[in-house]
Amino acid sequence: MKEKLILFCARIDAHAGVVLDMLGEHYQYDVVGFFDDNQKLYKKSVAGIPILGRIQSFPENLPDGVNKFFVCTGNNEVRLSCYNLIKSHGFELINIIHPSAIISKDTQIGEGAFIGANVSITNNVNIGNCVLINTGATIEHDNTIEDFVNVSSHSVTAGRVIIRSCTFLGVGVTVIPDIIIGENAYIGAGSVVTKDVSPNSKVVGVPARPI
Repeated sequence: MKEKLILFCARIDAHAGVVLDMLGEHYQYDVVGFFDDNQKLYKKSVAGIPILGRIQSFPENLPDGVNKFFVCTGNNEVRLSCYNLIKSHGFELINIIHPSAIISKDTQIGEGAFIGANVSITNNVNIGNCVLINTGATIEHDNTIEDFVNVSSHSVTAGRVIIRSCTFLGVGVTVIPDIIIGENAYIGAGSVVTKDVSPNSKVVGVPARPI
């Protein structure tokens, strides 16, 4: 019998659609409901899965027998909020990892992480809670990717990079070795990061510069 799974955030044309596709192809879970704050979805279904209520209505509307959870959004702040809510009720989150991902055996991964198709993660990497590492990204040796980071598709981080919590790397970002990117930073798509990035800043370009 499949274990029952609840998902948070139901935007099917965004990260939720990717998650559902991976779950349908590779995982033995029965997705029994979404929690989502889009009022237009209340009392409706998404991809045949019922919307159980607002996120803050969890766990009052939680079906019986559910103890598996995952948050399906690329929004770092929303993932953080959902994670804290789930943990405050004593539950744990699953990791969703595509079977094509290549991950070194000594990689450490927190809970609620998503690792997409054709991702490559080499040795001595630490990945925090609710981190997203999307399609085709490469995380090289001795990296630290802290909680709630979103690494977009085909980004590359070279050796000994540290990415602090809640940072976003756009599509195709490259980070050279020994860089520290501060928390809540935003790195625009296609940027090449050659210097440390301050917390709460936005950088774009080649090389990346603050905007």
